[in-house]
Amino acid sequence: MKRSFTSTILTGVLSLFLVFALQTNAKATCHALFGYTQAQGSLLVTFHDSSSSSFEITTWHWDFGDGHSSNDHNVTHTYAAPGTYQVCLTIHDNHDCNDTYCHSVIVAPVPNSCSAFFEYTQTPNTLTIHFADGSQSNHDIISWAWTFGDGETSDNHAPIHTYSAPGTYEVCLTIHDNTGCTSTYCHAVIVAPVNAGDCMANFGYVQTPNTLNVTFIDSSTSSHTITTWHWDFGDGHSSNDHNISHTYSAPGTYQVCLTIHDNGDCNDTYCQSVVVLPVLPGDCVAFFTWEQTPGTLSVHFIDGSESNHDIISWLWTFGDGHSSDNHAPIHIYDAPGTYEVCLTIHDNTGCTSTYCHAVVVAAIPPGDCVALFTWYQIQGTQTIHFVDSSYSSHDITSYSWNFGDGHEGDGQNPNHYFPVGTYEVCLTIHDNTGCTDTYCTTVTVLPEAPGDCNALFSYEQISGTQNIHFTNLSTSAHDIISNIWSFGDGHNGDGQNPTHEYQNPGTYEVCLIIHDNSGCTDTFCLPVIVQPVVPGECNASFVWEQSPGTQTINFESTSTSSHDITSYNWSFGDGHNGDGHNPHHTYENPGTYEVCLIIHDNSGCTDTFCLEITVQPVVPGECNALFGWYQISGTQTIHFVDSSFSAHDIISYSWNFGDGHNGDGQNPSHYYPVGTYEVCLTIVDNTGCSDTYCTTITVEPEAQGDCMALFSYFQGENSLTIHFIDSSSSSHDITSWHWEFGDGHSSNDHNITHTYENPGTYEVCLTIHDNHECSDTYCTVVVVNPVQQGECHALFSFQNEPGSLLVHFTDASTSPDTIVSWLWHFGDGTNSDDHNPTHTYASPGTYHVCLVIHDNHGCFDEYCQYVTVNVNNADCHAAFSTMVDTAGFTVTFTNTSTGTTPNTTYLWQFGDGTTSTEENPVHTYSHHDNYTVCLIITVPEIDCVSDVCHIIHVFQLGGIHEGGASADAHNVERTKGEKSTRSEQFISIYPNPASAITYIEYELTEDADVNIELCDLFGYRVREVTSEKELKGTHTHSVDAGNLNPGIYIFKVRINQEILIRKITVTQ
Repeated sequence: MKRSFTSTILTGVLSLFLVFALQTNAKATCHALFGYTQAQGSLLVTFHDSSSSSFEITTWHWDFGDGHSSNDHNVTHTYAAPGTYQVCLTIHDNHDCNDTYCHSVIVAPVPNSCSAFFEYTQTPNTLTIHFADGSQSNHDIISWAWTFGDGETSDNHAPIHTYSAPGTYEVCLTIHDNTGCTSTYCHAVIVAPVNAGDCMANFGYVQTPNTLNVTFIDSSTSSHTITTWHWDFGDGHSSNDHNISHTYSAPGTYQVCLTIHDNGDCNDTYCQSVVVLPVLPGDCVAFFTWEQTPGTLSVHFIDGSESNHDIISWLWTFGDGHSSDNHAPIHIYDAPGTYEVCLTIHDNTGCTSTYCHAVVVAAIPPGDCVALFTWYQIQGTQTIHFVDSSYSSHDITSYSWNFGDGHEGDGQNPNHYFPVGTYEVCLTIHDNTGCTDTYCTTVTVLPEAPGDCNALFSYEQISGTQNIHFTNLSTSAHDIISNIWSFGDGHNGDGQNPTHEYQNPGTYEVCLIIHDNSGCTDTFCLPVIVQPVVPGECNASFVWEQSPGTQTINFESTSTSSHDITSYNWSFGDGHNGDGHNPHHTYENPGTYEVCLIIHDNSGCTDTFCLEITVQPVVPGECNALFGWYQISGTQTIHFVDSSFSAHDIISYSWNFGDGHNGDGQNPSHYYPVGTYEVCLTIVDNTGCSDTYCTTITVEPEAQGDCMALFSYFQGENSLTIHFIDSSSSSHDITSWHWEFGDGHSSNDHNITHTYENPGTYEVCLTIHDNHECSDTYCTVVVVNPVQQGECHALFSFQNEPGSLLVHFTDASTSPDTIVSWLWHFGDGTNSDDHNPTHTYASPGTYHVCLVIHDNHGCFDEYCQYVTVNVNNADCHAAFSTMVDTAGFTVTFTNTSTGTTPNTTYLWQFGDGTTSTEENPVHTYSHHDNYTVCLIITVPEIDCVSDVCHIIHVFQLGGIHEGGASADAHNVERTKGEKSTRSEQFISIYPNPASAITYIEYELTEDADVNIELCDLFGYRVREVTSEKELKGTHTHSVDAGNLNPGIYIFKVRINQEILIRKITVTQ
């Protein structure tokens, strides 16, 4: 892959290569920004301010999202508990600019830590309290010790305790895990008096969409007449109405309580947490819930978004670098942990809304069997029906139930009669491999409901589908006149025994509401488990995409099987076939083709999947945006590497970094907070062609260590073989290399060659480790070009017209076949397709001229060289071309100067402190870097001296590249009679990487106005070094870098009207 770094050598009183292009804006701006790191083994988080301003920032205000704040500059804060917090930083500068930046900060649990916690509920009309353990540990909790505040104790996991009298008791829970960690939690437990009657308070609620108005619906019961209702809405307001609507002042979670009294002197109170969703601009609100499939790392996400219009798109980001546009996706994580998942919706009015939540993916229990069940109370009885939903990859052979009332049972789905009360019910399963597991949950049995109609149903899944058939088992002493079904996925229905198709597997709460002709109504709800469709044991499927600028299709099998898939057979629809998991196929012509994949597994299962694909034509002059990226080791800075393609000159690069900032330049670097971002590059060439490419990047926390993975590559001539060359670095010994070639193959060799099956675009990654536990990964996009038919070579010469700016170009290309086209790029933005063109330049200078040829067998080649144009052709003009071989960092320099004689002398300065006087030297550099190479020629016969400088890039070139293809430069040139203004001494910055005090040293060849600023990668000033008129000579300035955040910074040096740039790294 070719990487071009556009750089400029500037004339004036100082000479320096340009590392980054800057744009300044006269308008004063300030930008709030910060990063953060969590200290190992604690809940302490350090926040690093990286805000910027055109002026001095005077105040910082931090809101840590947990009710605490600070006005310090860089600050540490200890959270009370792990979780996700919305942290905001607001800054002000001394020119009245202010800005706020907010970011979700995930505080991870402390490894090897445990935290005791519990909740409790009182069984209605009793003095019995059920305690539910909510403790957490990264390891196994092995003991629980409860003290109930009345002298009684228990070592059960979730005990039930009956007090002798109502009152307030201090209950404490102490836990121990298998690492020795211990924690205690105490809480005041209020035991309410037993009611004199049999009344029970209860209510439901519903929020009006896109408002803060909540309607509360009383569903309390009593054998007498309820005479008063008292509502406490949890926000300081209350009401004595029966059914009431209340509008909250802000979204949030409120503890709402209803207290009732009846005419038999019974009273009861019921409380629940009410979640009031925010009102967003527009009339749509994103929301979701999720559930983890037992025994797996698979999570089913359930969309709960609302809109007054039709929602037309859903975009999920799962917090691990993957995304989906499904309505209710199922995502399998690679590892347990906490992930920030976000859902963004759009409706057909243009309204958009985003909702994010931290999703905890639990670890898979040891073994491969998981006990699980649900339950419901049969209407009109005190009988509980238990529904097994246990899982095992083998056959479950026994079910053992402990009903919590002194009775036990077996069977898969038993019924059991209970007295009114709360019970802990446990199910233990065994399978035929000896795996065993136990699941316990709390069951509350209510009194038998009065009335003479009872809703009830059962269900079964139709084999090979996600259709559920419901059987209505409702009863009534009268005629049932209506059945209303809510299927739990946003759809409703009616009818006696409906069949409903679900779009995704998962668990849905289905409710049936019946009415009879006497006015009796009843509701029955049941969790319905929809299993995934398994039509047989194997399922063939695939996805595909077309490589930009080619007619090559990249296929990726997404087939599944409960066994090992042993073969993939592809029919590409054009008479060609293939095999392999992820083949690439190049079509001769655009069009629509039916592609089929046949798979076989080792159990004998076979399946076929066919899909029509459309191959788009390659448009002549087409441009394609493309880039790779890597994180600079030890920083949170991402370096982007352009690999875009155009048949013409690309004239602009526009970057959207996905964090609210934009940029330009071909290969920018950008600092991010830790997180995942969608980055987009838009290119435009000089024909007006425009293209955009977007990809997702993940920024990891700053790595400890000083190793950096890096490699270059080049394609073997006339083959699909890529030579990968490791250029990683470390201050210690690198001990291992791991390559992922992007086609399903990998290697652990140091330098490796890999042959691809088909041309196309592949993301290749190299991971290194050194002997000090530092590791780093570098990924980039590798373009494997098709094998050319035949062999052709582009070449040309040129002749200056004496006394003018006209140049004659003569094609000298060769091919065993017929060359049918020539495309010339003259280096000044103009082109020609003539065979041997002449071109008149607008002004003297050195231009990078390229010729691209094609022959009648599809072979193409490109040749470039520098052409110097000057009216006074009697003078001499220095010029040279380069050929860079990255395998050994060796560069061959070819003198192409004009006006020379046999007595001409040559002085080469290679930019690394070494020189040569040969006419065409070969020089080997010690390491990859940017080097400013200068050639000075002296022709004594005409008393002419001329020099020229190019920046060459010995870094990530990908093989051997000629004619400046690896570097693009303007040239500084002087001839007889001109005064040299190029300083022979470049700017020196030391030490680099920086220490607490860093120095910048430079030499002026004449008096000049000097302004030096230290800026971040956004171009915002963080230090002013100097701004004054300085005398000719050497100058040194010190810079305080001690409190700078780690990252990449640039010195912007202005000498009179020239701006020069130099990079420095801060690692402390």
